[in-house]
Amino acid sequence: MNISGIPLLVTLTDLSTGNTLTETIPENISIYEDDISVLLWQRWIACYMLYDWNFRHAESAYDSNRYIWIQQVCKRLEGTAIDTASLKNILTDTFNHILLEDVEDFIRTHMKVWECDRLTVEFQVTKVVAEIFSEQKSQETEKIPAYPIPRKKLSKRRQIFSSIRTSARYLFYIRVLFAARKTISNGN
Repeated sequence: MNISGIPLLVTLTDLSTGNTLTETIPENISIYEDDISVLLWQRWIACYMLYDWNFRHAESAYDSNRYIWIQQVCKRLEGTAIDTASLKNILTDTFNHILLEDVEDFIRTHMKVWECDRLTVEFQVTKVVAEIFSEQKSQETEKIPAYPIPRKKLSKRRQIFSSIRTSARYLFYIRVLFAARKTISNGN
């Protein structure tokens, strides 16, 4: 079995009989995301957007990291025996837990970089979630596609300055972010 080309080395069992399954198991399986996954995705996007206010960059980063998280799911479950009936839920729960750990890492990094308490970061994350996803919610009720998030039209000059400012902020924050993560990793 594999997920996105990553081998999932688990033993599937049938708890009703207590035997290891020998029947054909699908070669490719998927991790299904539930309502919890959606809420964690929103928080992850909000954490990302605290240092790069570009929804498309945030989505792209999320999609890039998803492969790493799937690898972590496979690694975390490696060698375990899982009841076939609960495989889907176990994969989803494990994925959600790994995503939650990444959100937690984001929050701790923001706390360290901003030199503030958790409540300050949580408040900022909540503000971003409310701004971004309540806008999407209202668009969905109006039957307007939510992606991409419409932005006000800026003059060409303001677009250039905004792009430069975002790029400079992004580069600065990436440096600080990785320096902070490196410091945290070396400290443990």
